[in-house]
Amino acid sequence: MYAKRHSSTLPPALLTRLERSKVAYFDQLAAVPRRGLDAAGLAYRHLLDTFESHDAVIATTVVEPVENRAAVPFLAGVGFRAVGSIDEEYPQVGRIRSRLFLADSAALGAVRATPLAARYERRLARPV
Repeated sequence: MYAKRHSSTLPPALLTRLERSKVAYFDQLAAVPRRGLDAAGLAYRHLLDTFESHDAVIATTVVEPVENRAAVPFLAGVGFRAVGSIDEEYPQVGRIRSRLFLADSAALGAVRATPLAARYERRLARPV
């Protein structure tokens, strides 16, 4: 994705800001059927860990040729917002378009300050 960033629809000012930042990339979040809550907890923990050493995180979800909305509620719930799209070509698959989502530490901080997030983090901290 980084190599193709200039062919994305990211706004130029945002692209400039990201190029000056330490950015992590979450590629096509997925989960095993009926294990969504486990996957969300794992993704959330990974996100918290990632922000210990990064300024922002970009995540993608496929929108063409078939839209994959499975991760979108999670992304919105933890502070990501749609910021653009990118087209890619894969020999085995063909052309795909992915939506780009961005979260920064301020967005995640705002989410973590809510009572709902505090309860969720307490639940995640309990031993399984």
